[in-house]
Amino acid sequence: MNKPLISIIVPVYNVENYLDECIQTVLAQTYSNWELLLINDGSTDSSGTICDDYAKSDERIYIKHIKKSKGVSEARNTGLSLAKGEYITFLDSDDGIREDFLETCLTTAIQHEVDIVIGHFFIWDERNHTFYYFVEQAQKDQTEFLTVQEALDRQVVWKNLNTAPFVIPCGKLFKASLFDTLRFPKNKRYEDEYTIHKTFLKAKQIALIHSEFYMYRRHGQSFMTTDFNLKTSMNNIEALEERIVDLVLAKKDTELVRQKLYNVLLHTKHELEVHQCSDSLEYLRVLNKLELFSE
Repeated sequence: MNKPLISIIVPVYNVENYLDECIQTVLAQTYSNWELLLINDGSTDSSGTICDDYAKSDERIYIKHIKKSKGVSEARNTGLSLAKGEYITFLDSDDGIREDFLETCLTTAIQHEVDIVIGHFFIWDERNHTFYYFVEQAQKDQTEFLTVQEALDRQVVWKNLNTAPFVIPCGKLFKASLFDTLRFPKNKRYEDEYTIHKTFLKAKQIALIHSEFYMYRRHGQSFMTTDFNLKTSMNNIEALEERIVDLVLAKKDTELVRQKLYNVLLHTKHELEVHQCSDSLEYLRVLNKLELFSE
């Protein structure tokens, strides 16, 4: 097997308590031809110094400092502009990857001419010191090859399993050319919902490896909240609408995404009413969209 360069893009923002462990999981990889792009997005803690120290100790590690924080999408986009690899993967700076992640995914990509290799993840919740796993034991370590439509559908529903492996950018190995004309949207929540389906539409073949390669960490600073946020909800609606348009243009089935959008609209309508926002422009927009479903 030839050994192409893999670019690992890591947005960094105020993660001094977790960054060292994250980088150590990269250094422990059984595949060694990688470059680690640490994009320091205006951190105000010691994260930038930690990045500098690692960049001095290993020539495969590069650091880009952004003076003022611009958000995770801009950081990832900066990494994409700097990446030199034939393949790309994304890693959040408070998470980690299993030592065989790069080698296993790359072997699958090369041997089967796959453009995207998707791995499972597990959750480490440090608040209650509990691991959560999602791989069905009957399929553990097996590789499944998917059509583009199957991958798109699993972004919405996947039996009784967590659909996150098909939505988030992390825990995947992408052919770098998929991002030649693609970037993450600026100043948007649900940036994953705007972006990952577009890589699926560009791919010729997609593989899913039923192994937990990616560790997602839950902690007190994680973006995990049930509080209603109007901008976030409207971003979610906008992202789903954009996905429907993309699927129509690509002549793919949209029924599952349309059903998801309908459910999100109903939920947003309810939340706006509960929070006494029935006189808002956003509420009228939601009602208008729901009327389209009933016609």
